[in-house]
Amino acid sequence: WTEIPAPQESGLTVGRFEDLVSEGDVLVPEVVVFTALPDSSESPPNPLEQTRVLTAQVLQTVQAWLGGDRFADSTLVVRTGTGLAAAAVSGLMRSAQSEHPGRFVLVESDDDTLTLDQLAASVGLDEPRLRICGGRFEVPRLTRTHAAEPEPEAERGRAWDPDGTVLITGGSGVLAGIVARHLVAERGVCHLLLVSRSTPDEALLSELVKLGAQVATAVCDVSDRAGLARVLAGVSPEHPLTAVIHTAGTLDDGVVESLSAQRLETVLRPKADGAWHLHELTRDADLAAFVMYSSAAGVLGSAGQGNYAAANAFVDALAEQRRAEGLPALSLAWGLWEDASGLTARLTDTDRGRIRRGGLRAISAEHGMRLFDSASRHDEPVLVAAAMEPVRDAEVPALLRSLHRTIARRATSTGDSSAQWLAALAPEEREKALLRVVCDGAATVLGHADVGSIPVTAAFKDLGVDSLTAVELRNRLAKATELRLPATLAFDYPTPTALAARLGELFAPAEPEPSLHEQELRRALAGVSIAKFREAGVLDTLLRLAAMEGLAVPKPDSEADDEDFVDEMDADALIKHVLEEER
Repeated sequence: WTEIPAPQESGLTVGRFEDLVSEGDVLVPEVVVFTALPDSSESPPNPLEQTRVLTAQVLQTVQAWLGGDRFADSTLVVRTGTGLAAAAVSGLMRSAQSEHPGRFVLVESDDDTLTLDQLAASVGLDEPRLRICGGRFEVPRLTRTHAAEPEPEAERGRAWDPDGTVLITGGSGVLAGIVARHLVAERGVCHLLLVSRSTPDEALLSELVKLGAQVATAVCDVSDRAGLARVLAGVSPEHPLTAVIHTAGTLDDGVVESLSAQRLETVLRPKADGAWHLHELTRDADLAAFVMYSSAAGVLGSAGQGNYAAANAFVDALAEQRRAEGLPALSLAWGLWEDASGLTARLTDTDRGRIRRGGLRAISAEHGMRLFDSASRHDEPVLVAAAMEPVRDAEVPALLRSLHRTIARRATSTGDSSAQWLAALAPEEREKALLRVVCDGAATVLGHADVGSIPVTAAFKDLGVDSLTAVELRNRLAKATELRLPATLAFDYPTPTALAARLGELFAPAEPEPSLHEQELRRALAGVSIAKFREAGVLDTLLRLAAMEGLAVPKPDSEADDEDFVDEMDADALIKHVLEEER
């Protein structure tokens, strides 16, 4: 976390989301605040229940915010606190921000004295996520750690007692197999307990035995606390539990608009519930290590993985909580593995291309285990173990600005933007240019090397555009045009030609919307009779101003004519002159 200067008062209009919902069709301010804090009256707190309630509330709010055009020109500030449930909210929101750049700001703070204006000021900082602590404004930055020196063999032996049992959850999975082989072959572990909902592959078990290990297995869903307790109670006292490695997890990917409380539940159970149950059930055990496999999705906020990001952010926060309690803990937020696991086996070439464009490179099993060993020697509770490579000419996420300073500087260099260039073109030329922009974006998100491979009249769905690629295409077009565009753009305008035509319509000049102040004044004036203007001595001035504008302004013969006079007045012009006179 890096401290930044506190923002100045923004002057933006601000309100609460709950008020907008309860009051129905009212004007939406420029900034809207939604507060998502766990129930503080619950004693003792149940972090799993709090996580479910809070993430479901936030998901419902986010979906309402993205539904329709009512909130299209405003920014939602989601304010949450600290702790496990709040961490899950933060993970969910980071994915929502990836899918809908510029629509949300996440503020984490336990300070109950924060005002709406202070929260609104965060919108102008160009920071999607902030922490406010003791009056300090801080932003997260990913920084590179220094490689830890290998420990002497004697030191390693004390850390991983060869006579102790190491429990690995998700024991039938690819990642569990990789770390099990490594622990036996390289770390001297002799006793393994593989726990999974299904029996591990016989080939893996045979290989581990040949390497010299004694391997026990248990069929158990780690989200079942009672079942997990029975498994732990069955560990032999001769080889007591000395380390836990939690790799269990599942995916149920989808853009944030498609998620539900049930889809959150599906992903939270094996990852978050399993981690919490292991934490509680082994709290009094003399553990040398408590390692949880997390995901870079929870740190970076991967598009289409809001539920997975929430679950992994919970795990990261649990590692920090355990360290604060003096317990061993390490959460490893892994990037993409080369070895296809149950979580990644369904990735298509398009999916992998999207991941590469996000700056992640796959890591091999050998590389991953080197990172595992190095991380085990660090004193940090949470580490991102991923191969990252800056993408040239891509916008650098705020989280990575410290890592990619050169590219970050280039991204903020001066010069006309593509939107300014497009706006300066004649309508016919702009139409052609927008079609090229659309086809180029479609070719990129679909992994085509040649923009000419995109037929301008072909349906996007026939070209392979799904909900995630549609979001990525929308984001690319929004950046190129500086227009705020809906996530359903590629489905609402289903061909490159239709989509380019729509973008051309949005580039057409429009009458400026009246400001909130002007709208309030308009309503106030509408309720004032001409007689009141006459009594106040301003009627003649208003008539004179209207006549100067060349407006046809009838003059009433008497006060009895006031109502007809009001009907015939050009109210917009009159209000405009009142505002100018005020200034």
